[in-house]
Amino acid sequence: MLIRPAHLDDAVTIGNITVAAYQDGGHLSAGSPYEATLRDVGPRVDFTVVAEVDFDVAGAATITPNTHQLTGIAREDEWEIRFVAVSQPLWGTGLGRALIEACEQRAHDAGATAVVLRVIDINERGLGFYGRLGYVRTPERDWSPETDPSIRLLAFRKALPAAT
Repeated sequence: MLIRPAHLDDAVTIGNITVAAYQDGGHLSAGSPYEATLRDVGPRVDFTVVAEVDFDVAGAATITPNTHQLTGIAREDEWEIRFVAVSQPLWGTGLGRALIEACEQRAHDAGATAVVLRVIDINERGLGFYGRLGYVRTPERDWSPETDPSIRLLAFRKALPAAT
């Protein structure tokens, strides 16, 4: 496995993997309008890391500073993880953990004191995964879109070690 910064020529693959992972996880229905957002990798490619397995992109995650247009809940000195996806046949192999660790390192290197993220409430696998990685619920930052309040995104935060 190789973790590296994403390149623009990875964008289609990243979009495909992200949509497939969200659908395979049961939290994106086919034809959902959110699919277009997941496929629109261009605005986030410079803030995305990918996991390669046998020279093929098999996963991706985005980490943005609190000033980025895609950031939703990060506050001053925090960065936000979004669009985490791993190809379904590779779930449970450590790719997701490696992607999250790379995101955390990128945020730490930029001076962030914490990383935040949101997980849809029906993603039980993701909720357990982030808990095992040390993310702590921050319910005051939970969010639901006005267009569909049945969708609940649960917020988490993880403090990063102090810079040395």
